[in-house]
Amino acid sequence: MGGLERFIGVYSQNEYKGGTSFSLSEMTSQGQIFGYNKIVSELNNSIEDILHFIFTSTIQEKYNFAHNARFSIPPANNSHFEKVRLLAPELESILKQFKLFVEDGSIDFELLQISSSPSAIKDIPSLNQNKYIYFNENNKEMVACLNLFFSDQTLLSYVEPFIEKKYHNFFDLLANEDVKFSSYEEHLKPGLNYLIDRGFISIDNNNFIQITNIERVLIFKDLYDNEVASFYHYPKTFQNEAEKMVSENIIFFESTLFSKPEQAYFNYFLNKSEFTDGLDLRNSYLHGTQATPDEIKKHEYAYFAYLKLLVLVMLKIEDDLLISKAIKNKE
Repeated sequence: MGGLERFIGVYSQNEYKGGTSFSLSEMTSQGQIFGYNKIVSELNNSIEDILHFIFTSTIQEKYNFAHNARFSIPPANNSHFEKVRLLAPELESILKQFKLFVEDGSIDFELLQISSSPSAIKDIPSLNQNKYIYFNENNKEMVACLNLFFSDQTLLSYVEPFIEKKYHNFFDLLANEDVKFSSYEEHLKPGLNYLIDRGFISIDNNNFIQITNIERVLIFKDLYDNEVASFYHYPKTFQNEAEKMVSENIIFFESTLFSKPEQAYFNYFLNKSEFTDGLDLRNSYLHGTQATPDEIKKHEYAYFAYLKLLVLVMLKIEDDLLISKAIKNKE
């Protein structure tokens, strides 16, 4: 969401807050999955066939995943309505299978069949400890530093002679320009001194402002932009800094298959457990409350939305397995 949308937008308390950028991304991703489906169909294949091959063959060979993993796909000549009715429980099954694999190292289908209740997206575990990094919102001192660096509302990005370039925030200004401490008016210097006192910036012998801990600042940027960071996709120097930040109560780790923003995204599409305006695709199709079969466009949208979610699930599972394999290779 843009700054203007955040400040003047009217949203209910439990609404999924997505602005213009989110809407454009959704239209783009829906168009991408639609176009990809058309291309593979012309090659006498289907996205479902590809996903089936990945889940039941490719990841077994590459990552020693369970060799009895199952994924049923709908017949190609089925309607979108019929396809979604099959894909909805299959997505649920894939998540349950991965959960069992993480917990037990194998998939016991008898055990899987005992539980008929759905698995919450947030409860799908990861093979890897300390997988995701989150910012500790209770650390008000660091929240202030975060905002001074990255908020588009801070006045630290507006300083002569760079005002006309209209940098979005203080970090962008420092990343692109040589900025002197003396260029700032007196009423803005307390913000700079706040960052100096906490070891984020310093003033060199020529009066230029320098970032003193680039790893920490870039981790902050990642968290500000994305709400989450992936520990194992950082280089070692960043991982070391992240561990130091945990000890200072600035950030904390959690280990799940999906990050919190990803959990929210899936919940928005699949149910209303978190958001009152959720599309509730899973519950409507599994419980028979979806649109009538003749509402073709609605079922077409639901079908491609489910394909997109299945692709995302496969990518997340492969990423988790890839991280686990890399860790074991280092041991």
